[in-house]
Amino acid sequence: MRDQSEGEKPVEVSRVPADSAGPVPSVARAPAKGRGRIVVGVVGVVVVGLLFWKGRPLVEDYLSHVETDDAYVTAETTVLPARIADVVEAVYAENTDFVERGTVVVRLDRVPFELAVEQKRSALAQAKLKIDEQVASLEEARAELDRERDKVRGQLAGLRASWHAVEASQDQVRFRVASLKSALASQHAAEAQAELARQEHDRVKRLVEQHSAAREELDQRRSAWLSAHEQVKAAEQVVQEARALLALKPDLEHPERIPADLERTDAAVRRSVAMGQQLLAELNVVVQPTEADPSWLERNLRSLSISSSSAYDQMPAVRSAQSKIDQILAALGGPTFDPARRYEHPNVVLARKELEEAELRLSYTEIRAPVSGFVDRKAVNPGDHVQEGQGLLRIQPLDGVYIMANFREIQLKDIRIGQPVEIQVDAYGDRIFRGRVSGFAPATGASSSLLPAENATGNFVKVVQRLPVRIDLIEPNPRETPLYVGLSVIPKVAFKEEAGGPDAGQRLRSTTARSSLAKAATTRVGAVK
Repeated sequence: MRDQSEGEKPVEVSRVPADSAGPVPSVARAPAKGRGRIVVGVVGVVVVGLLFWKGRPLVEDYLSHVETDDAYVTAETTVLPARIADVVEAVYAENTDFVERGTVVVRLDRVPFELAVEQKRSALAQAKLKIDEQVASLEEARAELDRERDKVRGQLAGLRASWHAVEASQDQVRFRVASLKSALASQHAAEAQAELARQEHDRVKRLVEQHSAAREELDQRRSAWLSAHEQVKAAEQVVQEARALLALKPDLEHPERIPADLERTDAAVRRSVAMGQQLLAELNVVVQPTEADPSWLERNLRSLSISSSSAYDQMPAVRSAQSKIDQILAALGGPTFDPARRYEHPNVVLARKELEEAELRLSYTEIRAPVSGFVDRKAVNPGDHVQEGQGLLRIQPLDGVYIMANFREIQLKDIRIGQPVEIQVDAYGDRIFRGRVSGFAPATGASSSLLPAENATGNFVKVVQRLPVRIDLIEPNPRETPLYVGLSVIPKVAFKEEAGGPDAGQRLRSTTARSSLAKAATTRVGAVK
């Protein structure tokens, strides 16, 4: 207790009964207040520890991830249209059914299209038959042309033979003229011998009359003279025979007279020339009746021999056969027509294409699933009459689902292709799906809408835009917890982790990636065919 001399008043301690309900004096509350501070301090330490323990991952997650709740599951929905107008015969799938690629989902009435196929097949057969007939006619016309040309060659050969006959006849005429001249010479020699025998007879006769020669010698001379006279007659007969061989009349007075143009007017020569004229007429050479001259025949023969190849084509029969060939070739497509490729004729090709079109339209009566997936929005039933292009049902290929996340533009600075993504789906609670950023839309959602916003009044209010970002799953769509098209998701992009895969670290896909996609699409089309 402090000393009172220091000016302090003595402290009076009042005693309160133990069972008193009055307030506890301040001296009694001092230990309890110290304990309260200790409790508060401990609680504060615990709270700070909990915040550090639980809040640090949240802070780290906030600093290394970017997320949005404006995201949903989507897929490339396929609508099955009717490619022809027809009546539905059968439907083989209902809503929620799974169909494999290539499965017949809807069948239309086939009867009218089968009839069209049969008609086109018959038309193709008729077109081929007509081409075959024309080709056969072409071969026959070509054979006829060859026969006519052979005939012309034969006529030319006959013309040459007739000329040779003319030459032979002229040689015979010259030989017979020479024989006539030889016979005339023999006749003149016989006449000279007869004159000499007569003179010897007369001389011996005078000697006999003078008795200077014997009678027997006169008889011998007379016999020789008579013999020589007979030889003259024989020579005259030979001369007349030679004239007869030349078709000349008998002429005892002037047997040496023969026509100057005998080599042209001889009967055999004229017959040969007439034969040549007939062949020339068949060869389309104009012949005048007065032109029975061997020299004229020789000139025409030489002219035809020089241009024999062109002479073939000038003959009427040859021209007729060639004209027939030209007509058939014109019907077959022209001189370039190849009989070995006859069924490439435009008529056959057109008939074949029409048959293929009819068969294609027949195949349209079976509407097959182009992709594997689940049937959705079936709008067709047996007996319905569908129109060309009418949508019958949709197929959702759940194996190809992906995420379209609409990130705010202020969130895009750190997002790149190839970054890993954690996907939370409201429908499955804590189930986490894995994906990767695979591409950015080329325009914001507002710009891609049917009615983009326009501000021409001058009153502008900035609105944060959202850009669709595509996120692909890196694992198959699970069957036990499938991602259905349209489900809401929350993707979290780990932008601080290393990006991987095609175009990693980029925002736009490269040309190589597009080429790879096109090549893969081509491979798929080839596999379907």
